[in-house]
Amino acid sequence: MIRVCISGYYGFDNAGDEAILLAMIESLRREFPDIEITVLSDKPEKTAAAYGVKAYDRWKWWQIHKAIMASDIMLSGGGGLLQDVTGKKSILYYTHIMKMAVRRRRPLFIFSQGVGPVNDKWNQNHVAKVLRKAARITVRDDESAALLQSWGMRRGRIHVTADPVLTLGDTQRFWDVERFVRALQSSGVESAEEKEIEICVVDEETYNSIVAENQAKAEAENKIAHKPMNAAAFAEAEAKMESLAESESKDETMVEISVDSETLSETEVKVADGEDLVKDEAVTSTSDADSEATDSSETLMSLPGYGIMGKHPSLWAGDDKKLAVFSLRKWEGLPIADIAAAGNMTVKAGYKVVLLPFQYPADLEVSQQIADAMTEEAEVFDGKEALTPREIMTIMDAADFVFGMRLHSLIMAAVTKTPFASLSYDPKVRSFVQQLGLEITGDLANYDSAAFLRNYEAVLGSLSEVSGIIEERLPELTLRAESVMDSLHLLLDRIDRRRARKNSPETAKDRRQKRTDREKTADNSEDKAIETDESELISEEEITVTPETVSENNSEVSTQPQNEENK
Repeated sequence: MIRVCISGYYGFDNAGDEAILLAMIESLRREFPDIEITVLSDKPEKTAAAYGVKAYDRWKWWQIHKAIMASDIMLSGGGGLLQDVTGKKSILYYTHIMKMAVRRRRPLFIFSQGVGPVNDKWNQNHVAKVLRKAARITVRDDESAALLQSWGMRRGRIHVTADPVLTLGDTQRFWDVERFVRALQSSGVESAEEKEIEICVVDEETYNSIVAENQAKAEAENKIAHKPMNAAAFAEAEAKMESLAESESKDETMVEISVDSETLSETEVKVADGEDLVKDEAVTSTSDADSEATDSSETLMSLPGYGIMGKHPSLWAGDDKKLAVFSLRKWEGLPIADIAAAGNMTVKAGYKVVLLPFQYPADLEVSQQIADAMTEEAEVFDGKEALTPREIMTIMDAADFVFGMRLHSLIMAAVTKTPFASLSYDPKVRSFVQQLGLEITGDLANYDSAAFLRNYEAVLGSLSEVSGIIEERLPELTLRAESVMDSLHLLLDRIDRRRARKNSPETAKDRRQKRTDREKTADNSEDKAIETDESELISEEEITVTPETVSENNSEVSTQPQNEENK
């Protein structure tokens, strides 16, 4: 049985890094069914429960020591661990883990990492020095390999693969509507179906004021418009009010309104004498759908009253629209207005836009900012907790289009063959998009507002072509991602041989004697081969009759012996 320890950015509720971990674990278990996996995590209990592995606290050095000593090999990666853009401590932390493994005589395997950017010269030299001690080095793109070479590392030691998440095409999808509903309920969010509806008696002027107030409230909250009141009911009520106004004074005519402060979708309008009505009576709204029995599968697919949180992603867009998923992150200089304009463009093209935080709750704020900046309707998915990689894959399967800034939002879109537009904030994003043979839609390193919106519109209008390119290039990238296992097999085979030799009852003296005997045997075999070759040579003097030589009198035939030199 092989025992491995995995070090990376795990347990931080980052969907991309968790997807990397899932891909690594599934690949390892396919190749080595009896493998024992240990993960260094920020939330070890959660990681152990989610993936069925052992997990230790990545911040407690004695636990790291224990995890390394209980393993046969250290896997560092994947992801972009060796970079100093998002923080100066990242390189120091991960290289220290690598050195701990090497000092404890555990082979170090760099697992499909993305290296860089590394701007500090000391960091560059430090990374190169540590990686020279690695048993195998695999990186996920050519740019990472070129960067390591520029630091003096030999090209022959570096194997270029691809991101591990590309191997998740066949992984099991998962979605539990009830999980998100429970999370919403525990945070105090009530179902719109269960909220009380107040019944009160108001005059026409007050009614108009209530409608205006609720419409203003709807526009202020997330820019999500409420459904309008039934037009036929409103017209009927308006006609009745006009007819009654002619016969009675405004003070004597009252309008009964049941006000649903959340949606106004079930609003009913009735006109009657104020004396016959009971004021401020509270009732609960019920719909025909609630009164009908539904089977369990339908309940899991859609729980009414909780918006998209109460629905399977395949139902988010409805029957008349397509689904567009936006995944953005906080970044200095992020063009919120341009992204909102792209969102408006998407809605007008017939899509429902859902903003999806990939790292929860870090991405929630910027997602809400974009939704607020849009003039068209959009929703932010806030399930009150982080999504798992399998849930993200379920969303990507349901999406018709993805606009991504985070690398793994684009990789998961590609794995599910969903066309996408991209906004690059890091070379790793640009590298992956180019690996697929596509062009970056926008680049924050050299941002041009007009060019971004122009490119975005072009992508939105050519999604079938983008899908075709992805389907053509995806198999090659998937094979490259899987090739990391070839390198790992070579290293693990070597470990097995060492282990077998170590467990052998032979002493070191016995092994030296065997090696000496093999050398003597080889020397004797060589001597025998030489003797055999010499024996095949002609040992006796060979007499050769020369062609008949006609002498001057044509009567004499001459013969002569031919020695070895003449032959």
